[in-house]
Amino acid sequence: MKKKYVYTCMVAAIFMIVFVGYRNNGQAQGLVNQDGITASSNTNVSQNTNMLIAQHKEVDDEKIEELKEAEEIKLDKQKKLDELKAKVEEFIKDNKDNVGIAYYDLNSSLGFSINGDKAFKAASTVKVPISMATVDLIKENKLTMDQGVVYLSQDYEDGAGILQGTSRLSKPINISTLIDYSIKYSDNIAVNMLLRTITPDYKYSYIENIVKHTVNRSENETSALDSLEILKKLYFNNDNNEYFKTIIDDMKNTVYHDRIDKYIPQEIVAHKIGDYEDYVNDIGIIYSNEPYILTVFTKNTNGDPDELIAKLSKYIYENR
Repeated sequence: MKKKYVYTCMVAAIFMIVFVGYRNNGQAQGLVNQDGITASSNTNVSQNTNMLIAQHKEVDDEKIEELKEAEEIKLDKQKKLDELKAKVEEFIKDNKDNVGIAYYDLNSSLGFSINGDKAFKAASTVKVPISMATVDLIKENKLTMDQGVVYLSQDYEDGAGILQGTSRLSKPINISTLIDYSIKYSDNIAVNMLLRTITPDYKYSYIENIVKHTVNRSENETSALDSLEILKKLYFNNDNNEYFKTIIDDMKNTVYHDRIDKYIPQEIVAHKIGDYEDYVNDIGIIYSNEPYILTVFTKNTNGDPDELIAKLSKYIYENR
């Protein structure tokens, strides 16, 4: 910003000097005609103009050097990421066809993927975009955080959560609580109540708007790269939705710590796991000194998939 200001001021100064020079030149010529005295205005104007042009070139040269330096840094970063990708491919070689990975450096906007477009069951990772879609409707004043949602029998689902069999279901539950339960405890009943409130069609349209392509609306599917785009929207929050922070805080305070954050500092990880039959997944934002996003989807892996994701996360954290 400072260099742009200097550049603008110098250009303005050049025009001003030239203008004054022309005016003084006319006055000096009159003096020559009247008194025979030769004015030095033209010489001074020429010297000042040349000086400003030289300074202008110096600023341009500095900008060029800065651009070259930035490009060199970017190329060096991409080289390191290419090396990291090769190491990760070697790390998962026994499960290469059963894993989808996407990595994104949030400072450089560079990354890589392995089977990034491959479709996997999203399982409970879909609870993140459902919560995001809900709070975006709240931002548009179509819903409110303290709005109560009545439980219906169709909302019931076994599996993860804390609402099953509790008296909480006999009274309306605030949307804010349903979001907390969906993310922190991966509560299936809570997310079903949210989904019924915003409708499945809206959920799919919301996701398609983020990933910029149509999705399979008959299946709860995603890919490592699509989930990466969802977390990028959550992280950058370009629409300044104050409730995105609530979702991130819930992801940081989840009760699940057996995958991405198992072997790295838990306090810097905001993540959401997902399990469905042979699919085991985790997606997260890692708030390290150089923050990044990591999404991992697996199916029918050799060995323990939880441990595979945990060790993969540790490997990337230590070698990025």
